[in-house]
Amino acid sequence: MLKKTGKYLFALIVFMWSTLAVAEVQVTATVSSNEIKVGDFFDYRVTVRSDESVNVAEPRLPSVEAFKFVSRSKASSTNTSLVNGEFKVVRQEVFIYRFQSTKKGKFNLGSTEVTVSGETHRTNRIAMTVKEGGGVAGRGSSRPQVPVDDDDPFSQLLRQRGFGGYRSAPPENLKQAFFIQVEVDKTEVFVGEQVTASWYIYTRYNISDIDTLKYPTLKKFWKEDIEVATRLNFTQEIVNGIPYRRALLARFALFPIKPGKAFIDEYKAKCEVILSGVMGSFGFGRPRSYTRSSRTVAVNVKELPKEGKPQDFSGAVGTYKVESKVSSDKVKLNEPFSYTIRFDGSGNAKRIDLPHLDVPDSLEQYDEKSESKYFKSGKSYKEFEVLFIPREPGKITIPGFTFSYFEPSSKSYVQRVTDAIDIEVLPGTGLTENNNNLELEDENKNTKKRAGLPGPIVEWKEPGLFAKFEWEIWIGAYGFALLLLIGKSLVAFGLIQVRRDLQKHVGQRFKKVYRYHSQEKWRDVGAEALNVLNLVLAELSGEGGANESVVNMVRKLPPSVRQELEGLIQSQIAQIEALSFAPEEVLAAVDKKKVLKDLKDLEKGLSAAIESNAI
Repeated sequence: MLKKTGKYLFALIVFMWSTLAVAEVQVTATVSSNEIKVGDFFDYRVTVRSDESVNVAEPRLPSVEAFKFVSRSKASSTNTSLVNGEFKVVRQEVFIYRFQSTKKGKFNLGSTEVTVSGETHRTNRIAMTVKEGGGVAGRGSSRPQVPVDDDDPFSQLLRQRGFGGYRSAPPENLKQAFFIQVEVDKTEVFVGEQVTASWYIYTRYNISDIDTLKYPTLKKFWKEDIEVATRLNFTQEIVNGIPYRRALLARFALFPIKPGKAFIDEYKAKCEVILSGVMGSFGFGRPRSYTRSSRTVAVNVKELPKEGKPQDFSGAVGTYKVESKVSSDKVKLNEPFSYTIRFDGSGNAKRIDLPHLDVPDSLEQYDEKSESKYFKSGKSYKEFEVLFIPREPGKITIPGFTFSYFEPSSKSYVQRVTDAIDIEVLPGTGLTENNNNLELEDENKNTKKRAGLPGPIVEWKEPGLFAKFEWEIWIGAYGFALLLLIGKSLVAFGLIQVRRDLQKHVGQRFKKVYRYHSQEKWRDVGAEALNVLNLVLAELSGEGGANESVVNMVRKLPPSVRQELEGLIQSQIAQIEALSFAPEEVLAAVDKKKVLKDLKDLEKGLSAAIESNAI
């Protein structure tokens, strides 16, 4: 019993000793040199040593005015040794702060406060002597200087403690951790002529993360995306004999809107850079946060020449071809056919308007829709489809039309002429008045036959199975019909509720659209109207709308709804997208009344489609 008690007591003592034992911690401060000259750099190191794993907070440096903060880094290490037959582990964390002296004199670096696992420690004070002259950054450690950005949290902390910082040099400074360079294919263009601008990131280090803080606003340009990077694909580049890694950030096609000076403003990004000379845990590079911006580029935009400008010129700049065609050269009276005009070429075809069509009076224009696209290659197209209804039979001719554009390469205007198209209008196949009379006569004859008296019963027949069980069969039929009616009613009420909920939601969304309209927030008008349109099409087509384009959802609508909505959407979608993405100069010329009318038409059309479709 005594032995057991002794064992328990010994175990208890060991347990209490282990819980009361604390890690042995040493915190010291050193400098790379106590005597320096004005302008020299030196390293101030705060070292935390411990025989156990501890939690070390960021040191609180003393306030000082004679030195300017330059950079911060951190290193960790673990050493294991065998002493008198026992393994001894020493863990060490070193905080390295680089400073530059700004004035001569004798100064004291006060104690730095470090919190280790909740316990506060203070370092020793250090006396510094700064002499006149110098200015060479070689007196400190040989490790290269690393610039620190204004938004670095450690830089902010040190400036609050009295240390100065400095802003990053311009992108041409190749000693930076990374820089952003803009490349422009031309800086002198005509109004409407394409300028291609590309932004690249250059670095000699590894980038673990990138956050775009600001895309160029490009206020005086119509912008088309050529490529916006979703990941960095680096290639090797040599800059002034130094190997760099380069990756594309974004490339835009820009079309200046009016003459004068236009500026391609900066692209700004924040990156986590792993520097090879700043080591972290386990010997890997520690990520550092930097922010860089590209330079601003001025573009001289020249006015289009007035000499030789054709009367039909509507502003197209580039090189284009144009063609026109009809769906068939033989059409039927009072039945619509399509007349298609397509513009293809280099430039911004999206800005081309439908030319004036001098068609015969016997053709009634029924509808019009357009489609356009800009490709990464710099090519673009715009296609107009006009629906005509012929009101007179016979042969008619759709005359050709002229299309003029300015060609920057030749600095002259070019005019294209389309061919005339002959069409034969055939008689319609609808019912004539004689046919209607014949049908009415046939119907009257059938009615007279049905109105005659039944013939006499020749012989008596035994009642069949239906006659024997007539009441039972009728009761069963009525019961089945009643159940079917109840089921359909429940479904109908559910669908009515769905329609009501969707109608209510669409109404609320359009209130927001009209509020943006009254405030002339055109981008918000376009974005919200596009959202409502996608919402309704997603419900009506049953596609959910997450990854579907408007065109695809329209194609999957029920035929009756598609017939109602397709023309409306085709006429509205271009304007909605223009409100969302067009430059500010284009938005400044928006016709407020016309936009309001179009929005009312869109709301009315969507509401009618919801009501008529059993979604």
